[in-house]
Amino acid sequence: MNGHPGSGKTTLAQHLSKHLSIALFSKDGMKERLFDTLGHSDRPWSRKLGAAASAMLWDVGESLLRVGSPVILESNFYPEWDNARVARVEREFACRTFQVVLTADSETLIERYMRRIGSPDRHPGHWSDEYSDELKGRLRSEFVPVKITGATMVVDTSDLGSVSYEPVVSAIERAR
Repeated sequence: MNGHPGSGKTTLAQHLSKHLSIALFSKDGMKERLFDTLGHSDRPWSRKLGAAASAMLWDVGESLLRVGSPVILESNFYPEWDNARVARVEREFACRTFQVVLTADSETLIERYMRRIGSPDRHPGHWSDEYSDELKGRLRSEFVPVKITGATMVVDTSDLGSVSYEPVVSAIERAR
C-alpha cells in the first residue's frame, strides 16, 4: 500500500486486511509504538524513528514471507530508498507483489493533512504545523511508485465517497 500522506492508505489497507484475511503492518503504527516507548520531540528525532520503523516494517514483512504468509505493508515507499529492497525481496522469496498506489489531487491531500494536525485522533509524535510547508511541497509533487515485478493498481481517492474498494479486493484475489 503506497502513496502520499493523506491519500487513504491506512483506511484501504485495513479494509483489504479484513476482507482478504492478510496481516497488515504499517510504518506509522510502528513509529507510534516507538514514540510511545522512546518519546517524541523534534523533527530530526521523528525522522530517526521513521527510519527505524521502516526497517522494522521490512523485517516483519520478510519474516512473514519467509514462512509463506502473505502480508500487506503500508507506508510511503520511495524508489530511491525502496526499489533495491523490493527487488531483493521478490528474488529471495519468489513472492508475487501487488502494489496499490493511492493518489488524490494535491490540494485535497494538503487539506486532509492540515485537518490531521492537532486532531485528537492523530498521535502527538507526528509532524506538527511547523513542518507543514515542507509537507505541502512534497504533496504538490508527483508520487512515483516503487518498481515491482507484479501489478500496480492506482486508486484516485480525491473523492473518498466515490471510491469503491471491491475492484481492489478483486484484483488482489485474481493475482494471488
